[in-house]
Amino acid sequence: DRGSLSLAWLLTALPVVIGLYRYPNNLYLALGLFLIGALVFFSTESTGQSAHFLNISALQFFLIATGVCGISLTASKALIDHQDKINQLSSANDALAFQDPLSGLYNRGYMESLLSSRFFNPQQNEYFSIIIADLDNFRSINELYGHNAGDNVISQVSKLLESTLEDTYIIARWDGNAFIVLLPNHEEEASRLIAELLRKKIKRLKLKNQGYTLKLSLSLSTASSVKCSDLNDLLSHAENSLYQAKQMGGNIVIQS
Repeated sequence: DRGSLSLAWLLTALPVVIGLYRYPNNLYLALGLFLIGALVFFSTESTGQSAHFLNISALQFFLIATGVCGISLTASKALIDHQDKINQLSSANDALAFQDPLSGLYNRGYMESLLSSRFFNPQQNEYFSIIIADLDNFRSINELYGHNAGDNVISQVSKLLESTLEDTYIIARWDGNAFIVLLPNHEEEASRLIAELLRKKIKRLKLKNQGYTLKLSLSLSTASSVKCSDLNDLLSHAENSLYQAKQMGGNIVIQS
C-alpha cells in the first residue's frame, strides 16, 4: 500500500541524503524527509483504521525511521571525522616537507619551487628581488663552541629575520648558514635598505654561550629578476655578489 511505500521510500532516501551532505545540512534534510514521509504515511494509514492500530503504526514508523536516521548520521559523522583527520595529517606532512626543522623557516626546495613559479607562471610574472644572507665565520663558532651553539645561532637568527621582516616577505634557509628572502618588489634601493637593516640587526644581536658573547655578522647580496632571464641567472647574480661581499671581509651588502 501507499503507506508502506512511503516508509520504504523514506528509509531508502535517508541514508543517501545523509551520506551526500555534511553536517548540519544532512540533519536538516533528514528532518525534512522525515516530516514528508510521516505526512504521506499517516495520511494513507488513517483512512478506515482504528486509533489503536494508528498508534501502533505511528510507533513502528517512528522507531524504524529514527533508527535508520541515527545509524546513518553516526556513520556519516564517523566517515567525515576520519576524512578530516586524513586531511589534517596530509596538510601537516606537506608543511613538514617544505619546512627546515632547525630554523622553522621554509627550506631550499620550497624556495626554489616558488622562485621557479615566479619566472614561468604567467599569472605571477611580476618582477621581484631576492636577498641572500650568509653568516660570517660560522664555521669557527661550531669549532670553538660546538654544533649545539651553532644550531642555537641558526635558530636565533631565523627568529630575528622573521620578526624584522613583514609577512609579505618569504624567508627560507638556503644552506647551512645562509638564508634567502623573496621580496615582492624589484626596486634596487628598497632591496639594499632592507638588506642593510638585516645586517645591522644581526650585528647588534648578542648571544651568550659558555660565558662568552658571540659576535655575529652577515654578508648579504641582492638581485632583481628584472635583469635576469631565469632562476639560474638570478641565483648566479646573487651568489656572485655574495662572494664579493665575503672577499671584502663580510659584514657588508653588495648589489648585483
